[in-house]
Amino acid sequence: GLIGAGIQSGMESSADAEKRAAIYPYVAEQAWRDVFIATMTDTLAEKGLEPVWIDAEAKPGTADIYLVLYPGQFGFRMVDTTSLMMAAFIEFEAVYSSKPISGKNRPEKERFYFTDKSQVSYGQLLEDTAGINPRIEAVLNLAARRLTNKVVYNTR
Repeated sequence: GLIGAGIQSGMESSADAEKRAAIYPYVAEQAWRDVFIATMTDTLAEKGLEPVWIDAEAKPGTADIYLVLYPGQFGFRMVDTTSLMMAAFIEFEAVYSSKPISGKNRPEKERFYFTDKSQVSYGQLLEDTAGINPRIEAVLNLAARRLTNKVVYNTR
């Protein structure tokens, strides 16, 4: 029953962690900035908005939309432990508002999680490591476009 499920779940998550560790060296760490931020910048521009990206320590100027990103993690997760099928994923948090984000008017962090619809077997990923980053880039692009649309819709 429940204990068996807990043990099985623990074994599966351990196997999942081993598989992710084997794939991790092939994942471009700079993809968050290179792909996610670039896609978000392009999507904002398509909507007539000009983003100004600043580091967390800098004071923002005046803007129509304020957005704070909290990068989480991205890579591959096991989506089917029986067939060892994996999918690219990204998780992160964000805060956005039409007013400057600081002090007492700081909205709650909103958690985001996206998984690529296409799945690939663990074996295929390791056989064709050149296919790893295009899959990561696809889910980063998806997440950046979805977040941009949500932020623009909710702040205008």
